[in-house]
Amino acid sequence: MVSMRMKPAMLNVYNILLVRIVSPVGLRESLAKVFNLPVSCIDVADEEELESRNWDAWVSAEYSAQSGDVYCSLGVYATEDVKEKPSEEELSLRLSGFLDAAILFPAEEKYPSLWRVATPRGEVAYARLREPEDDAEVFRIADVEIPVPELPEANISKFPEVIKVLQFPTPIVDSYIHGEAEGKLWEIRGLAVNWERLTVRMATGWPPIAWYPASMYEEDLRFRDKVQKLAQDISDDDRGLVLEMLDEVDGVYRGMTVEDGGRALAEACGFSVRDFSERPWYWLRRPSELPWRADR
Repeated sequence: MVSMRMKPAMLNVYNILLVRIVSPVGLRESLAKVFNLPVSCIDVADEEELESRNWDAWVSAEYSAQSGDVYCSLGVYATEDVKEKPSEEELSLRLSGFLDAAILFPAEEKYPSLWRVATPRGEVAYARLREPEDDAEVFRIADVEIPVPELPEANISKFPEVIKVLQFPTPIVDSYIHGEAEGKLWEIRGLAVNWERLTVRMATGWPPIAWYPASMYEEDLRFRDKVQKLAQDISDDDRGLVLEMLDEVDGVYRGMTVEDGGRALAEACGFSVRDFSERPWYWLRRPSELPWRADR
């Protein structure tokens, strides 16, 4: 969407989306404030414009008109002469405040349609952008994580895809099964890492969005089931190691959950509590505060 023609000595490149009409003059003045530079050091132009450009500008911005919920895409280039080089998030927040407009910038998590939105109030949240697949369609910002008045048509939604990409330390599993494990022991290690990460998520408030869907919690318990099953098909020595490891992680899980007979998870996942009657003990426990509650 954004022209990526590079100029000599370019170091920082920012790619953002503006969701309302902004004049080139207003954009130029706002970028001067963002980078703490004189307006004369800023060049703003349509990406197809070549004749009237200031090629000596320290900051150049090239815009391209879009459609639907996106007014234009914007590529911002800062040379090595620029002393203040904000991150893409910082630039978006500052520019949003100066322009009094919501601005989308790429999310670190590389999922299709996943962006982040900066608001004039200093908020940053996830957003889902539907890009047109043909000429008859337009850009639509379908979902946002928090209410954004500048995006009144967007649904308020959770973004489960950002949860699983987070990596957490798993000192218990690491102390029992090393990374060079092979075969079924390697498979067990991967599942056990997931089980210990559940306890870390719980202990740290369910990052990054203080929410964890019941479907993912159910999946974690099924992974725990699979560890137990796979442990039956390994050597006695390895089995003893795995069971000792599980006992330690289970103790952490037990200490952070309460017994409820599986009622909370069954209700959230559309099961009958009777379905849990013959399941292992960890299916009958839940976090003291339910992470899948909509108001979290």
